[in-house]
Amino acid sequence: MHISQISVNRPVTIIMFFIAVIMIGLVSLSRLSVDLLPDLSFPSLTIQTQYPDVASEEIESFVTKPIESIISTLSGIKRITSISREGVSLVTVEFVWGTDMDFATLKVREKLDRIRNTLPSRTLKPVIIRIDPSSQPVMSISISGSSLLRTKELSETVIKRRLEQIKGVALASVTGGMDREIKVTINPQLMNSYNVPLEKVISSLKNANFSLPGGTIKKGRFRYSLRTIGEFENINQLKNVVVGRNENGTLIYLKNIANIEDSFKKRNSITRFNGNESIGIIIQKEAGSNTVKVSGKVKKVLNQLEKEYPEIDTAVAYDQAEFISGAIKNVLRAIIYGGMLAFLVLFLFLHDFRNPVIIALSIPISIIATFILLYFANISLNMMSLSGLALGVGMLVDNSIVVLENIFRHRQEGKSRIEAAVVGAREISMPVVASTLTTIAVFLPIVFVKGVAGQLFKQQSLTVVFSLLTSLLVALTLLPVLASRFFYTGGIKCFEIEKVEKKKKIYKSKILKIIIFPFKVIVFFIEKFFIIFFTFVKELIKYWISGIVKILNRIFNPVFVLFDNFFERFSRLYERLLLKALENKFKVILILFVAFILSLVAGFKLD
Repeated sequence: MHISQISVNRPVTIIMFFIAVIMIGLVSLSRLSVDLLPDLSFPSLTIQTQYPDVASEEIESFVTKPIESIISTLSGIKRITSISREGVSLVTVEFVWGTDMDFATLKVREKLDRIRNTLPSRTLKPVIIRIDPSSQPVMSISISGSSLLRTKELSETVIKRRLEQIKGVALASVTGGMDREIKVTINPQLMNSYNVPLEKVISSLKNANFSLPGGTIKKGRFRYSLRTIGEFENINQLKNVVVGRNENGTLIYLKNIANIEDSFKKRNSITRFNGNESIGIIIQKEAGSNTVKVSGKVKKVLNQLEKEYPEIDTAVAYDQAEFISGAIKNVLRAIIYGGMLAFLVLFLFLHDFRNPVIIALSIPISIIATFILLYFANISLNMMSLSGLALGVGMLVDNSIVVLENIFRHRQEGKSRIEAAVVGAREISMPVVASTLTTIAVFLPIVFVKGVAGQLFKQQSLTVVFSLLTSLLVALTLLPVLASRFFYTGGIKCFEIEKVEKKKKIYKSKILKIIIFPFKVIVFFIEKFFIIFFTFVKELIKYWISGIVKILNRIFNPVFVLFDNFFERFSRLYERLLLKALENKFKVILILFVAFILSLVAGFKLD
């Protein structure tokens, strides 16, 4: 049994199925992440190793070359490039596309740990930097107040923590302001006069400022952890650190040879907003989270913080969600306009708005069903996926138009609605499936393209494929059901004599039962009341629809006449051109071949 016949024979099942599809699709839509572009992860990483105050030649010999040598033993590497500058070594490792970068990062870390002891002692620990566009900040927030120090303290102790507690926020980084720094300025003359070497001063400071675990003590049923606390709590403790002894045995303190002051670090950058210095907070979201929702939650928390701390003012300097929302609205607007234009074209050709409504239903249902496949394929709502939907809107109705036209032809031949729906859909099913598969065959190979282009257009092509598959399902199942029930071919008959005669026989049998079973009288009248009420409502709706159709036909009848005249002239022109083409087959083939060659030449010359 054909799928269309199964659908027409079980209309309630099909309608309930698509209602469930719509509900699941809306739930999937609410859970899809929203981004500006698809997740682009470049298969490369950079190893940064600092060796302060060393020339670039030594950096290359003692740092860069050993790292290149050990990293080159890894598999899947495409290219290794390096830059050796004064005080820093940068080694960039490019892997082949498709490499698991998390696993590759672990392998690189293992290799670096092996040569850590062979590098010069003053080199800092190598840092692995991954290029990941998804880790770029999604928001920049400005925090200002009367006191910059107080604002910086609130930002680091309160605001940062509150923002990082938001679901979807990965990191909140505080920038700007002044950071506290204890400056120890040693006087070389005093240090030499006391005969205290610089290494002794450094080691004394390290030994005096530390905390170590001291083991455990068991007392009764309890076990206590011990900890040796020796970190500085104030500047006076730092001043009284013993750095040596003189010949008389007198202790030499740090304050005797150095000037100690509680100051601030030298600032390399200043954060300003609207020309005034402020504290900046950079927000990075978690992978896969909804940027628009994260932005909304952050703004809500900022409003709460302003109420709790009246001395601060918050402002959003940059919000990626605004760009995303604007881009998505533009694409959605294009989808809506495309659907309206498709409906208008159908309306002009079919001269009635009811049959185009049946076809137009395939657009929203197919789009909503596509959201389910997008959710399970882990595809986010972004410019590329939504452009795929916009691209597929015009093609979504193709299958429905072909199926409905064939059903319409069988209705004109005198078949009943159900028979026309079953036969019409079954006859055209194979051509419709073949046409859809040929279109899918154009977009599907893009999924296997590697590189940045593949990552960008993969989601677009998959979205087009998913929308075409769902439209095919709608055309072969839901459309025959709707056509078998609501297809319009003429006037509306509100009352039919045959139905009235059947109801008379039913009423006679009911009356006999009422005489025998008086209890059923109430049930009978309640039942008939609802039947009459809903029948009245149904006929009233039909009457209204019939009136609206007559009004619309009167309004649009001149438009239909003009369109039909234009289409008829165009058909005659096409017929004449077709006859001339058939009479001059060789010339037509030659012209097409020349056009094909010219298009290839033009394509190769494009930059």
